[in-house]
Amino acid sequence: MEVSDARRLKALDDESYSQRRACGLIGLDPKTYRYASRRSDDVEIRERLKTLAGQRRRFGYGRLHILLRWEGVALNHKKLSGSIGRSG
Repeated sequence: MEVSDARRLKALDDESYSQRRACGLIGLDPKTYRYASRRSDDVEIRERLKTLAGQRRRFGYGRLHILLRWEGVALNHKKLSGSIGRSG
């Protein structure tokens, strides 16, 4: 039984389908549909990182990590390198 794409997209918004049925129609696991990220948004850390990188243009993420640690910001080095990559 083939279901059209329009019907699949409508299934999630439609009130007549149960969540399990709608997810089954579009081929999505219900746990994936209900997932809500608990990750915090580190806007202020990225802004501070951007200002530090502007002041000290030759510093890499390792030295910037040390500067942030001196300011009292506890941040994992992997999360820091990802923040630098996202901020550009």
